[in-house]
Amino acid sequence: MVELPFVDVTGNLNLRANLAGSLENPQATGELSLLEGTLNGEPIKQADGSFSYSNARLNFGGSALVTQTEPIEVQGSLPFELPFAA
Repeated sequence: MVELPFVDVTGNLNLRANLAGSLENPQATGELSLLEGTLNGEPIKQADGSFSYSNARLNFGGSALVTQTEPIEVQGSLPFELPFAA
């Protein structure tokens, strides 16, 4: 078991998604952004990302600018089966 540090994120999350597929193979693509956000009390200047879900795999990526110099970038892909998908 790995213990992760506590991260306090606040703000308004905007999410837009397109849903498709079937209950056996649901699919989705979307974008998200965080407005008026903070990360551990520090203002987040910009944060946005995108995701897709197909064939029981979640793909995601995004970035957040907390300081003026370097954005925090996240990208990944992982298997994730929804509980209602057969």
